[in-house]
Amino acid sequence: MPLFPDLSGNGYQTPEAHIPTPGGSGSIDPTGLATDAKLQEVIDALPTDPATETTLLLVRTAVESAATSLDNIETDTSPIALTSGPPTVATATIANGQSLSDAVEVDGKLVTIITPAAWTAADMTFQGSQDGTNFYNIYDDGTERIIASANIPTAAVRVLSLDLTDWIGIKYVKIRSGTAAVAVNQGASRAILLVMAG
Repeated sequence: MPLFPDLSGNGYQTPEAHIPTPGGSGSIDPTGLATDAKLQEVIDALPTDPATETTLLLVRTAVESAATSLDNIETDTSPIALTSGPPTVATATIANGQSLSDAVEVDGKLVTIITPAAWTAADMTFQGSQDGTNFYNIYDDGTERIIASANIPTAAVRVLSLDLTDWIGIKYVKIRSGTAAVAVNQGASRAILLVMAG
């Protein structure tokens, strides 16, 4: 398995070829770089005392072991399955004169919002929860997650496609008419369809 560049310009050498063999100044693996002048100079400069040779032997053993481990690695290239069945649909309802819907379990798989046929002009923002009881405003990098009012018709249904990865880790959702700072009460009951990946 080639790991080290051949300094002589002849491609790559195996790890063993770069590890000197104990036994005296300048001795290297006979399958290695006898013609590699730069590496040979470094090896020739090494002391020939037993401690140095022992260190070189340990280094050689470690590199050979690492190379063997790398050869044995099996990489799983199969795609990650984000869905496993047909989509499901749930309804989040904002009551007449209110700005916040009831809670809907989306289990991190929200992919589409279908707006109601009528909508009092307002942005749409969200609250999220892990337990279905304690809800908190959802932010992306410090900015409130929002669907601008310009993208929500006031007198027509619209299908809004969402990025599934934005909802991973969010188990329950409430939909707000308006923003956390400026909520907007709806002029009638609004049924918002939420589509979750299977």
